Amino acid sequence: MNDLYTSRLRTFRKEAYYTQIELSEAIDITPEYYSALERGKKRPSMYFKNVYDAMGAGQYY
Repeated sequence: MNDLYTSRLRTFRKEAYYTQIELSEAIDITPEYYSALERGKKRPSMYFKNVYDAMGAGQYY
């Protein structure tokens, strides 16, 4: 997984003042899955757009 993707994902989440748990609940995925996305261990599925939308960063998707 692209390091730029994972660092942007983490940065956007932190700028939106979400914890991993809060954001995972907001987009209806498990905290474990979200953590794996940030670490680059899982590839994003349809939730990718939801992650950015939930953090108000949809223009980057």
